Amino acid sequence: MAEQLISRGEAADRRPAGPQRIPGGGAFRESNGGETVWRPGHPFLFDAWYLAGYESEFASGMIARTILDQPILFFRDADGKVAALEDRCPHVGAPLSLGTLEDGAVRCGYHGMVFEGSGRCTHIPGQDKIPPEACVYRYPIRQRAEHVWIWMGDAAKAADHPLPDFAEDDTFFSWPRYQGLLEMECNYSLMLQNLMDLTHLAYVHADSIGGNPADHAVDKVTPRKTENGVAFLRELREVDAPGRYTERFGRAEKLDRWSEFEFVAPAVIRQNSGWGPAGTRVIEERGGILLDKMLHAITPATASRSYYFFHAADGADPDHDRARERLSKLPKIILEDIAVTEAQQRRLEGVDPRSLVAIRSDRPRLMMIEDLDRRIRQEQAARAQ
Repeated sequence: MAEQLISRGEAADRRPAGPQRIPGGGAFRESNGGETVWRPGHPFLFDAWYLAGYESEFASGMIARTILDQPILFFRDADGKVAALEDRCPHVGAPLSLGTLEDGAVRCGYHGMVFEGSGRCTHIPGQDKIPPEACVYRYPIRQRAEHVWIWMGDAAKAADHPLPDFAEDDTFFSWPRYQGLLEMECNYSLMLQNLMDLTHLAYVHADSIGGNPADHAVDKVTPRKTENGVAFLRELREVDAPGRYTERFGRAEKLDRWSEFEFVAPAVIRQNSGWGPAGTRVIEERGGILLDKMLHAITPATASRSYYFFHAADGADPDHDRARERLSKLPKIILEDIAVTEAQQRRLEGVDPRSLVAIRSDRPRLMMIEDLDRRIRQEQAARAQ
């Protein structure tokens, strides 16, 4: 989808610089004019695409979201395209989200100034001349399939960066699907780390997708670096069937299970998984009588609050209504993860990550941390020049 990228010269970038945040192995040191403290997770990578929402969310009206500490207002402009403006009027700084949407333009609810989707002011009540600085910063937006992405860094670089690929193909969209959004009171990286270490399934999701803890303790995990981040293949052979399987098929039998997860920096994980009776080559053929594709997009709101967008498809159940009913239980499973990561956020405030202990199952998670650390340090060094 072609987009006009609005440069900062056309719409002034008034975003505050924010505190200094230095990554350090799954946590970061934050300095704000004085004391330096450890905070859990990662600081932000700015020159990247983040999932802003689903196309259906922006069908009408306005949506205000904070992304990477920045207040942003989303709406459909006069051409029907999604626009994203800084949620701050250039007059006296009132949130534009307190105003109204009128024919694809936003009228400020404080003094009535009107701004079109480009960020340009088109009307000031009682004043004919509109000063050129009366404009609002517009964020680059791209849409692919049902997903709307926002570029949070240097707008001039957006066109050279492809959107995160998670195999948005005909197969995915032909399967029964479910999409959702949950907000979390934790740093985005804590949930990414959760998804890159699946041994937690046996304990956090014991009644649904977990299974026997002893089976998870002897999994085979093969991680690798990719151009975009880190990926791994996880294999479980001849393991007990968890609750989700017995509920679907009404029988308990030994299973082979496989999962391919890929971290696409800085905030997306794509998942492909399959389960089937042991010995039926479901791992080798990446098949199964349960098949899932899933997008996990963890968009940072602030350093300690995030949006969890999830879009899942069930590729094995011929009864699509039953598949959708099963997929509708995903929020309950994800909320189990959120309960843990939010508790981590509270407990890890002020904790030096060097005091934490690594175990066997940490390898993909630690590779992800190292990859994201490196990308953030490189961007910070480039910005400092």
